Amino acid sequence: MIAIPPLVEPLGYRACRLSTPQHRRQLQHQPFRHTRSSVLRLRTNTNTRANNSTLQSVDAITSLPWAQRLDTGDLDLLRTLFTSPPVTGHLQHKPSPQAHSNAAPNNWELELKKPFTSSAHRLIYLQELVCDAIKTQDSGLPSSAALARLPPVVFSELLRSLDPVTLFGREIDAAWGIRVSPGMAQHTPLGQLVDTWGVRKVYYLLCRRAVAAAHLRITAGPGLLPSDFQVLLRCAGASSDSYQAGAVWHLMDMSGQAEERTSEAYTEFIKARFLTDHLYTQYDLARFRVRPVDLCGPGRKKLELPSGALYRLRTIGQHRLGLQRHRFGQNRYAADKAEHVMRNMANHRPVTRLYEVTTNGAYMVDERLLCSLMVAYARSGSLKILETRILNRYWSIKVNRLSTGEVAIGPGARPFPRDSPLYPSERLLNAIVTSYGSNSEIPAALKLVDFVSQRYGIPVSDRVWFNLLEWAYIQASTPASTEWKATGYAQKVLRMGSVQLIWNTMTAEPYNVRPGFFQYHILIKSMIRQGRLRPAVECMLKIEPSYRRLVAEHEKAFYKHTLTSALGLKKEATARNDWLESNARKHAAWYTLQVMSRALLQQIKTPSKRNDHNFTIRLVPQFIDAFRDVMPANIKYRVATGVVELRFAQPVRRLRWVEAEFLSPALVSGDVTPSKRRLVGRWKRSKQTVHSHDYIQSRRRLVKFSRPIARRLDMERFWKKRSISADDWQHEFM
Repeated sequence: MIAIPPLVEPLGYRACRLSTPQHRRQLQHQPFRHTRSSVLRLRTNTNTRANNSTLQSVDAITSLPWAQRLDTGDLDLLRTLFTSPPVTGHLQHKPSPQAHSNAAPNNWELELKKPFTSSAHRLIYLQELVCDAIKTQDSGLPSSAALARLPPVVFSELLRSLDPVTLFGREIDAAWGIRVSPGMAQHTPLGQLVDTWGVRKVYYLLCRRAVAAAHLRITAGPGLLPSDFQVLLRCAGASSDSYQAGAVWHLMDMSGQAEERTSEAYTEFIKARFLTDHLYTQYDLARFRVRPVDLCGPGRKKLELPSGALYRLRTIGQHRLGLQRHRFGQNRYAADKAEHVMRNMANHRPVTRLYEVTTNGAYMVDERLLCSLMVAYARSGSLKILETRILNRYWSIKVNRLSTGEVAIGPGARPFPRDSPLYPSERLLNAIVTSYGSNSEIPAALKLVDFVSQRYGIPVSDRVWFNLLEWAYIQASTPASTEWKATGYAQKVLRMGSVQLIWNTMTAEPYNVRPGFFQYHILIKSMIRQGRLRPAVECMLKIEPSYRRLVAEHEKAFYKHTLTSALGLKKEATARNDWLESNARKHAAWYTLQVMSRALLQQIKTPSKRNDHNFTIRLVPQFIDAFRDVMPANIKYRVATGVVELRFAQPVRRLRWVEAEFLSPALVSGDVTPSKRRLVGRWKRSKQTVHSHDYIQSRRRLVKFSRPIARRLDMERFWKKRSISADDWQHEFM
């Protein structure tokens, strides 16, 4: 058997790299205290080193009895099966091919003969393993399922190949990086990719299967490696499920590996628990803006509001829920009520407990951990705690809030060497934009980004500017600006002109950012809201070639997919994935253009918007001709001499009217006025005619949608925490 570096980074691996004098000098400003010496007990073998490597070979804290080593042939088979990136590290010496050919095959090798060429095959294989293990467990026989017989390194490699952040997501998610809005889910085929709660179905399925497999494997005896829990946490985060993240965290206690938690494990748990990444938010930042009503209540007294302002906020939320026809952005574990997903994150005490454990314990505090804590604190609206405990303590960045409501940044910041774990990077800039942007403090975010960028020499990337632009539009929209205006905090009320200011700044010197299609979408929507129709039409004409390129790429990918499927070529799966991705991008762009076109034509109908004669005579016909395939069948707008009405017969009927039955739960969260009325178990049914996609109509049955209706309830019912017992585990997660 050949000794090779492990496939996963063992516990204490990062701490061992910091044990050399060179790395100890990097942490001269780091509050790293060895208060838990049992966590960092390492066994270092200085005699064995990997070739071309300067790192020492380190074992884990506890030598698990099932920690087997794989020879070269087994490792090559794993790489062939899971088509994963090569493992970093070098073999000490290569065995001869004859020696491996004479070796007896392992039991798991006989069961894994078919090479998996796509992520879908690996997910199906994991599902078959879980179903087989459940049948074996229900029969009462000893565990002989394939899931229990897999070596730990093989199971770890299977989980790593299904990682939604690094590998699995880009291969299996056709709408990678695309925000699927409720309207887009209803009017385009992208609605087939998300569930009722606006979460990708493939991520939700992956999370349930992975957690069930981990639980069955721990019950059977082999257990998991410490790095496997980090993959499970990323699966829970990709499904936007904070409860599953907590369940995975408690699985470490169940398996007896609670003391082997590292700084990386805490970082992944914070990101999954408070949904700090873009993937974890389903690329929908508007769901995760801090609402003023969530900052009021027991344990959430961030705002001191009079009773009239609080009543106004609750009335706004009640009216919004009454008009809502979807459940995007709501808690899936509160199906009988409309509870916003951000309401469970409005308490800062869970974040404070994690902060004290990670900073006061024997864990390495780096930039990734601090940025995750920053966004977690921002989810609860605790910007003052964020500024004191993170920005000021670790980077000496002082944020002074003046009596006028403005923000002043301190004169200096703590210097760090380039190779220090605390040296800021683009990650810190994104965390600042997310933290202050979600709390409607765009001016403070701009000042902090500029200060950190100049002080540490960090270039402001396009991603940082795009996030800042999107947050500015979200906070300047009607829901956010109306709520903050009702609270009386004038410094948090943003105007639509802020979007244009940020656009002008990022596209000018020295940044020279080149916006994309969806950034132009944000700018055009803000222009339409301000009544600036001429610049809006000019911007839409600029992005028309981009849309045509997406259509051409979609047609090319479709032809390639058709030919490879008909000829049975080996690249059929790759061609199909390319076609699905281009199809998603094309439909997302089509829906975006259609929404902007309808909003623009609606503004042109208003008599006050027809003052510019040249605009209605020249630009509007040019605009209609350029986007004829996304325009409605009947177009009507005003000119100086009357009304222009265009009627076109569409060759393809995109949408049809269908009768849908809405099941409206009678329970809501504490956003409405509390009273003693309890409407538990009452449901209302209402039939309405809605626009639906042909895919829904093809089922030929009555489609049911869930829509929450606001009711006055006792808020004490919703302050109780939901817990999962051990008896309900199999019913809940399998």
